[in-house]
Amino acid sequence: RHSRRRSSGAVLGVALTALLGGALAAAVRHAPLVLIDVGVEDPDGRTIAGLSRDDFEIVTGDAVRPLEFFAAGKEQPLSLVVLVDVSISMESRVKRSAIREEVERRLPLLLAPHDRVQAGAFARQISISPPFAGNSKAFLTAVRKTLDPRDEETLGPSRLWDALDEAIKALVTSEGRRSVLVVTDGQATGNRDGPQEVAPRAVAAGVAVSVVGLDWE
Repeated sequence: RHSRRRSSGAVLGVALTALLGGALAAAVRHAPLVLIDVGVEDPDGRTIAGLSRDDFEIVTGDAVRPLEFFAAGKEQPLSLVVLVDVSISMESRVKRSAIREEVERRLPLLLAPHDRVQAGAFARQISISPPFAGNSKAFLTAVRKTLDPRDEETLGPSRLWDALDEAIKALVTSEGRRSVLVVTDGQATGNRDGPQEVAPRAVAAGVAVSVVGLDWE
């Protein structure tokens, strides 16, 4: 119900539907509860706090879905994996240095001291750091290291689905809210598993997956 400003660098989605398509829908039909993490900003990009369940409505297709449970973000710790596609196809669209600057500038301001965040990257190889406090220097160091792969690691397949699967495994024992934030161009090759396998695992583990859609011109 609140307007959101479209940032110059990225547009944050709150669902995986566009990426997973029918696989997610099939998983959701068999799930007792689907978790959705949502952030709301005003037209100037400032986070809006103090919202209640009455401020939100869930609509799929033309049907309004019941909101069974609501909790403000600061009431539960967040365990987050920031997963960035570092394949050569991504680099041709947006420089990794620009993504790193956005993560370093914005993410620490949005996280509470008890939140934990991991930096991940994928192309030919998949790497996910240990969990750090989101506002810690250790996390920022991990981001710089993760988003600075060797040139040969950016060539070859782009293992999006396998990377998502590894991120879900990294979060499955975490307390509180569990989420993966993916930055990718959606080109997935060389994967062991596909969306039909990964989507049900995310739902079963209670891991919300959000996708950053690139809008760089």
